[in-house]
Amino acid sequence: MSGCVFGNFWVSAGLAGIWLIRIVCLKDRSILIWAIVTSLVFGCWFVFQRDQRRLQTLPEMSNTTVKLQVQPDDVLVGPDSVQLKGRLPTGQQVTGQYYAAEGERPAPQWQIKRASTLTVAGDVMQFEPATNVNEFDYGAYQRQNGVLNRVKIAQLLAVTPATGGHVWQRWLNACHTLRARLIIETKKLPPLLALYVQGLFLGYRADNFYDNLAAVTDLGLIHLFSISGFHVVWLTAVMAFVLKRLRCSQAAVNVIILLSLPSYFVLAGAAPSLLRAILVSMLALGASLMHWKVTPLTLWGLSLMLALLWYPALLMQLGGQLSYALAFALIFVEGRSTLMKQCY
Repeated sequence: MSGCVFGNFWVSAGLAGIWLIRIVCLKDRSILIWAIVTSLVFGCWFVFQRDQRRLQTLPEMSNTTVKLQVQPDDVLVGPDSVQLKGRLPTGQQVTGQYYAAEGERPAPQWQIKRASTLTVAGDVMQFEPATNVNEFDYGAYQRQNGVLNRVKIAQLLAVTPATGGHVWQRWLNACHTLRARLIIETKKLPPLLALYVQGLFLGYRADNFYDNLAAVTDLGLIHLFSISGFHVVWLTAVMAFVLKRLRCSQAAVNVIILLSLPSYFVLAGAAPSLLRAILVSMLALGASLMHWKVTPLTLWGLSLMLALLWYPALLMQLGGQLSYALAFALIFVEGRSTLMKQCY
């Protein structure tokens, strides 16, 4: 359903047809009814989200003043340019690009240390579509992530700290501020170790990341760890070990980890590929607290449904596809012979 709305319609419709035949062949009326109802609910949600994005896309405007609500870890200041991601007061996500004059550097005001409102002058533009056959469509990719427009910034007019807001927004601002500080602190580590820690645990890619970690990226290790959720498992295991040594009960350990995982999701960059590992861990901890027995496949399915509510176009991105495909493959081969596991 997601692919029919956000991606390749015919391929997705064909896969949906195969899936429907598989459900019918089970000859279980309750499963068929639940599958149809769930598909209709999610289909309506996907269409609603697609239409909302179309309505919220701004027309192109030249020489205008825009206020952007920006988090400190979403601003990347380079030697002669600034790349950022922010929100308009109306809630739309946009990207911004600023290029300094030749021979100059961006002003120090761009280096914000907390959530701020940037008043900028420039042009509001729409993403251009791909012009060649099979070319990467950057505009479609950004729209799948909920980013609807881009702002070509000509001048930074004012920077004001973000104040107030509801509890959710204050918590979000605190997480982003902490992530920005951690990125700065990790730069004090040895260069290669700093890049690896930033990429794996903070979801931050420096400009020289792929150049300096060529061997790691060629092997795909950091991407494998990212999509598999290895670092989330490692983090929860360390937290559980420490809390148990502090004489906390198992229920208290589960509650503390459950409440900590959403914060780590933001600290790690809130990547769609990370969402599966976070949701599976939270669902497993919740089931343990309620003394429910839940199979790994059920956790996988529930996490996928919740993730699609949050990121409707999750499976249109390679990170989401690999994350859920890898997790499903591990569940599928569990309990099979060693030869079968090696084949998969």
